[in-house]
Amino acid sequence: MENELKTNAKRLTQEAQYQLRKSIVRLLKKGIAPDEVAKMPDVSRSHVYATKKTYDEKGIEGIKPGKRGRRKGDQRILTPEQEWEIKMIIVLLPQINHA
Repeated sequence: MENELKTNAKRLTQEAQYQLRKSIVRLLKKGIAPDEVAKMPDVSRSHVYATKKTYDEKGIEGIKPGKRGRRKGDQRILTPEQEWEIKMIIVLLPQINHA
């Protein structure tokens, strides 16, 4: 029941996530305990601790928004030539079947 009240940071925009992280860091710098910080912006304790750890290790750059999603070409199985051959089959096969 208590979990339902927590903000799901994953569903926020990147800008909103960044603002939330900055708020967490500001509150921690004021000397407020992490458990209390988690109650204020209504996020989980683990999010507060993860933000604190990232900020301590990488500074403000660590909490800034990054790129999302899989990187272009990441975990590809086919070579560009194989992809081209498959694309040609997909394009030409319907034309051959209708002829």
